[in-house]
Amino acid sequence: MSQLAILGGAPTLTQGDHRPWPQLGAREREAVSRVLERGVLGGEDGPASRALEARFAELVGVRHALLTHAGTSALQLALAAAEIAPGEEVILPAYGYVAAPLCVLARGGPALRRRRPRERQPGSARGGGGADAARARDRADALR
Repeated sequence: MSQLAILGGAPTLTQGDHRPWPQLGAREREAVSRVLERGVLGGEDGPASRALEARFAELVGVRHALLTHAGTSALQLALAAAEIAPGEEVILPAYGYVAAPLCVLARGGPALRRRRPRERQPGSARGGGGADAARARDRADALR
């Protein structure tokens, strides 16, 4: 590619390549209708929820899976399951959704700290610190 499409180059995808998501067919509509007709949308009494949890656990090879309503809830449960206690460190990606550090803070984890600048390694767009990263991993109680 010699030039980005926004600068006048040929687009990689055409309008016809874009599709709405999710793609719902008759099978999906029937499944949703069955749940709505049953009147139980979720929770511990929701047969569709329990079936999804059981099937997902089977697919990933674990004994249990727990359906949550959002990713933030899933992060909170993961930290609880890992028994992360107040003051324990959790290493998070530098770029990610705000819920990850907020879930750590909610469990009493340390606030995000400003790291001291590191010297750049020759030929690298990223800073050095392989040894720093290894020490942080050894000290951390959880990695995301």
